[in-house]
Amino acid sequence: MDTKKALIKKATTFILIEFGIIAIISLIWWLSGNHMVVNYSNFLFLGGIGVMLVGLVIMVGTIKITGNYNYQFAKTVSPDRDNVHVVRDWKERFANQGRLLIFILYGLPIILIGVLVNVIWG
Repeated sequence: MDTKKALIKKATTFILIEFGIIAIISLIWWLSGNHMVVNYSNFLFLGGIGVMLVGLVIMVGTIKITGNYNYQFAKTVSPDRDNVHVVRDWKERFANQGRLLIFILYGLPIILIGVLVNVIWG
């Protein structure tokens, strides 16, 4: 029962964030002054790509920091055992890839909505 509640909470959060992103993109489109459906579709498409790019920039930036030689050296001279270093490193890598996946999942529906708006009303 708790897993159902957790899943419903995650789905609700996902939908609210999607609506928030679409609302921000719609506001930017409205304030741009060109109120054509094709432009709204373009704004949604580019906004979805922008959301994915933010995830990519976060992932690449984090990889640059954790892949730094000084950071790696600090890990090797710490008192932890070697397997702890390996586990920590893999957790960081998977967390970065998980963040990128989340941003892709937020960007894809926005792109699809933009394409559908163009196909239906464009």
